[in-house]
Amino acid sequence: MTLKIGFSLPHMGSVASAENIAFAARYGESEGFDSLWVIDRILWPSEPQTPYPPSPDGSWPEIYQNVIDPISTLTYVAGLTQRIKLATGIIDMLYQNPLLLANRLAALDNLSKGRLLLGLGLGHSKDEFDAAGVPFEKRGERADEFLQVLNKVWYDDTVEHHGKYYTIPKSVIGPKPYQQKIPIYLAGFSPKALERVITSDAKGWVGIPQLDYDAFKQGQELLKKAAKEHGRDPQSIEYPVLLFPEVSEKSLGSERLLMNGSIIQIAEDIHDLEKLGVSHVNLVFDFGSVANDFEKRLSLAKQIKDAVIPSIMIKKRR
Repeated sequence: MTLKIGFSLPHMGSVASAENIAFAARYGESEGFDSLWVIDRILWPSEPQTPYPPSPDGSWPEIYQNVIDPISTLTYVAGLTQRIKLATGIIDMLYQNPLLLANRLAALDNLSKGRLLLGLGLGHSKDEFDAAGVPFEKRGERADEFLQVLNKVWYDDTVEHHGKYYTIPKSVIGPKPYQQKIPIYLAGFSPKALERVITSDAKGWVGIPQLDYDAFKQGQELLKKAAKEHGRDPQSIEYPVLLFPEVSEKSLGSERLLMNGSIIQIAEDIHDLEKLGVSHVNLVFDFGSVANDFEKRLSLAKQIKDAVIPSIMIKKRR
């Protein structure tokens, strides 16, 4: 499997604008990137009930104070591009009604002619759950049923569902997705979240190895074990990952952190992840030193891509 590289669109923070999103989308396609990614965030709590997991002190990044809706962003981009994949990394599914979300995503898949890559998560913020009017408890149980509803809406000729959390009367619902099957990638770190990748027949797992490299590898092993137990080929699991490059002009020493250092060092990190089976990379610059420098973000993304995958290989893949 050939490694694929994409980057996050500028739909958050100070760089978020229609002009920047359009430019980045066209740039990504013309420069041979594989995908464009968006992040989901519905609010920035002033007094958070839940700490932000990636932050050492639990504080929420201020970039979340200004977020253009991710699905709307990809729908806008779908009309500006022809080839490049449109990916969510990730959508917090439980904040929404599954039928309405299924319809929005089917519309996006049709308007883009089958370019949707769907990353889904459960969400972690009690403030966001409260604002969405959804109980914070039993998220996993609700997610299991949510995924069942998505698949019924997308693939059943006549849709009917009467569950614990969701109900759809016997109905005909269209359009169906453009793709025969929308590839779903689930996020989460608990053993139950990892098992859900297998039991829901998702395409793979959205990992963040930069947060905890060893935990990422352990997650892969748990997934492979679960796949064997459920009669699925472990090699069929895909591993798209979110990476947060912090580029320096010079190479850093042996104590450097993953995805920190020169372009060459970061490219080596990505190749190491490829050896672990990573199939798709999303370069995220929204939280680092160049978060507010739109042109620099695009330049670094291209430099990293070109260092990982020579342009001659990209031309062969087109």
